[in-house]
Amino acid sequence: MRNKAVQMSLFDIYNGVLDSIEEKKPELITLLEEHIDFDHLIPCEFTSAFFKYIIMWVIIHVNKIWLRHG
Repeated sequence: MRNKAVQMSLFDIYNGVLDSIEEKKPELITLLEEHIDFDHLIPCEFTSAFFKYIIMWVIIHVNKIWLRHG
């Protein structure tokens, strides 16, 4: 005797995913954090250049806002 396949509703799928995210980190992310050294993979030069860019971007935009309202 065959069992009928039951299709889950989109609402059930959404709730299942939401519950998994809230209860624990996804297993893939946990495995990545345990087994991959991202600090080793991403060169210091890249990190330094990235943060220099972000800091300059913030300074420029804060100055623009300050000049408009000052």
